[in-house]
Amino acid sequence: AHALLEAGETAPGSHLSPAVGWAWQTVQDGQTHSYRFQTPEGVGISALHVSLNWMREVWDGSFNPFVFSPEVALADMTLSLYRTTNGVPVELLDQSMSPVDNVEYLYSLNLGGGEYMLQIDTDRDVDYGLAWRVETVQAPEVSQIQSRGDGGIDLTVQLAPGYAYDVDASLLGQNWTNVISAQWVTNQVQTFELPPGIDATAYRVLQRYE
Repeated sequence: AHALLEAGETAPGSHLSPAVGWAWQTVQDGQTHSYRFQTPEGVGISALHVSLNWMREVWDGSFNPFVFSPEVALADMTLSLYRTTNGVPVELLDQSMSPVDNVEYLYSLNLGGGEYMLQIDTDRDVDYGLAWRVETVQAPEVSQIQSRGDGGIDLTVQLAPGYAYDVDASLLGQNWTNVISAQWVTNQVQTFELPPGIDATAYRVLQRYE
């Protein structure tokens, strides 16, 4: 919490702090607030935590001073996470949209590097608080792909040690299939031995979370 406060407030439309931050803003019905963030080259997002909170309004609807008749109003807010290109949303990655709560929360893992945007929508005028934490890790980088005599593939990757990784294979970059699951690595340079018989033109290495 102290690190969040130290980061300072961020206004809608701004780039987020690379690690932590917060905002306290008023959004009107039909208005959208967005917050953008981007990772440096070679750095991936291992985990993103975002919390959106706002007040449930309660007041006494009775004119009788001896009778308390509570009335309640609650804004229906939506918190969305998009992947963007040049600041333009191209893919909805995650969304929190409960109509009965006054908190929305996103916990997204293994996003990788690139551009992202948080978007806030509401059905009525409301003050909200937003807080986030971004955890980064060195993005896996394939340095060598080499065929073995048995028909398999050796995939040499530079990555962050101390994590487990999945290796997926795909034909033409579609319909990814897992070929190595949750292999724990201790070195910065790791060679994954892919079994023979895989018909693939693309491979990806993803940090594993459970």
